[in-house]
Amino acid sequence: MTFRTHKISPITMRRRVLEAVKPIGFEVIPIEKARGRILGETVKSTRPSPQMDCSMMDGFALNHRSIRYATRKLPVRLPVVGEIGAGQRMRRALGHNEAVRIMTGAPLPEGADCVVRLEDTKSNGHAVLISNPTEKFEHVRLAGSEFKSGQVILKPGTAIGAAEMAMLAYLDHPRVQVYRRPRVGLISTGDELGAVGKKRPYGHIPDSNRYALLGLVESAGCEPIDGGRVGDDAEELWRKLTELRRQADFIITSGGVSAGDRDVVKLLFARRGQVDLYRLPMKPGKPQAFGRIGRTPFFGLPGNPVSAMVVFDLIIRPALRKLAGAARVDSPQWTATVTKTFPRKSRDWEFPRAIAVEKNGHWEVSPAQSQQSSNIQSMTGADGYLVLSPTSPTAVKGAKVLFMPRSI
Repeated sequence: MTFRTHKISPITMRRRVLEAVKPIGFEVIPIEKARGRILGETVKSTRPSPQMDCSMMDGFALNHRSIRYATRKLPVRLPVVGEIGAGQRMRRALGHNEAVRIMTGAPLPEGADCVVRLEDTKSNGHAVLISNPTEKFEHVRLAGSEFKSGQVILKPGTAIGAAEMAMLAYLDHPRVQVYRRPRVGLISTGDELGAVGKKRPYGHIPDSNRYALLGLVESAGCEPIDGGRVGDDAEELWRKLTELRRQADFIITSGGVSAGDRDVVKLLFARRGQVDLYRLPMKPGKPQAFGRIGRTPFFGLPGNPVSAMVVFDLIIRPALRKLAGAARVDSPQWTATVTKTFPRKSRDWEFPRAIAVEKNGHWEVSPAQSQQSSNIQSMTGADGYLVLSPTSPTAVKGAKVLFMPRSI
């Protein structure tokens, strides 16, 4: 039985997977549960911010013309006619040659147009001495200076974090429409896999990939559906996939996509079609599979744990972020300086694991302990990957490279 293997670049594979998905609908939730979700509506202001001129400092509010001739030798003395705390207001207008004690965030009274910082004054509580002139509107947040009424503040596709939650609350927006969290079905394959924490037959290994994928899917803002593990049995795998596609928006398997006689994903879809096998010019992670099971996108990851995690971050994560509604789907990449040469043995795309250290505002990278795709420790000891294209020079000491931090 033959099964054609396609050869494309990681960039092309990433694009194909991205094109196969689209956001999947909305729900409305309280803003206190919105962290990590993707905004599904346009949020506009219903009022200006701030709503009135207010103080940026603790100090004294006054009219700047009252102290325009103030000097250190001849300070201006103004009577203090009251005090305004945050959330309070002064009900009378401030006279031309008067000052009022004011706290940060408090509204300026009518007649005042600046604030003199407390530390720039001398006061006995009844009067204040000011030795320097102050510009109009100095230390004042002007009404509407942050945003106007009706202004777009947050756009659909925004990832909601603590700052966005604070803004929604500031806008009196107690509930928010977000994209539904995608459900991602997961299955690990291989006769050699055994249960974690249980006695296993000789030669069997713990099923670590499944747990890596559970964490990776959650870190991409999705809800994992654990489909368990399947041995090298194509029909059992098909039954599991058929069950998962009724629940999942995307399905991922690990293992069984290479050229071996018992590679179960390859054997299954050689008979059924719908999914293509790929061999990409990349290290780690050459063997991959992609297609659909019914209408559900399916991706087959390689079985080596490092390969599975790297391919997930590079190719699957952007698609899951798009599925979740995110406007930004790519992981950040930084420029870093190499402090110890990374060996390079091919002209494939390479993603060596790296340890990153920030020094004086610049990032430095060195190779992780191991670059073996079977060695999970090369991930636990790494902060991310270098991104080396076929035309990138060898990452020798002192070279500038692209570094992509891994998600946790």
